[in-house]
Amino acid sequence: MDLNGDEIDDLISGDYATGLISFFEGTKNGFKQSVLIPEDWKPESNQEQAPMDRLMGTAYFLDWDRDSDLDMLVGNVRGGVYININTGTKKEFKFGKRIPLKVGSDTLKVIQKSDPFPVDWDNDGILDLVVGDEAGGVTFFKGKKDRTFEKGISIFTGKPVPSGKFDEVSKWEKTDTGMDWYRLRINVTDWNNDGKLDLIVGSCSSNEKDNGCVNVFLRK
Repeated sequence: MDLNGDEIDDLISGDYATGLISFFEGTKNGFKQSVLIPEDWKPESNQEQAPMDRLMGTAYFLDWDRDSDLDMLVGNVRGGVYININTGTKKEFKFGKRIPLKVGSDTLKVIQKSDPFPVDWDNDGILDLVVGDEAGGVTFFKGKKDRTFEKGISIFTGKPVPSGKFDEVSKWEKTDTGMDWYRLRINVTDWNNDGKLDLIVGSCSSNEKDNGCVNVFLRK
């Protein structure tokens, strides 16, 4: 994605131990050395890793508050999804604290290791979230106008995703999807140019043959 508005694609990458997000600026000759996206958080000098609600940051940038600059949507090891508003400018980023997103009055989350992708999945003009997780599920959270979300349902079957312990949810999701995979990373795009959004899923698998596979699910 073009993070700094110079019409050249950039790269972003999250860090496990701190959850901080690195920015690799794209140039016509490749990518510059990474720099950390500035946030209102710094690890203590004696900390080997950050608190659990920051570990394994995964990020996507979008104009969440509609002020023409890019804000940061972040997932973490516990399955939460956070928004971090850019209080700087389009090119001089300055982010505050990560604010958890909500399903009603409850915190929005998946079972573990969330990978959130913001998109209007149901084409109603309101931003939704599609979120991959550690247990092998992809959950659709329908967005509301107030930037909260409805309860998550499986993107594959439309069934409500249950709460519970990891092993229980993992078993349900494998049955729901029919796939022996975990630690999903996702993207949404019109893969076959038919005007419908499709789902791209990268995954790990206990089956060596399928480990590290990327699957494309075309929208019917």
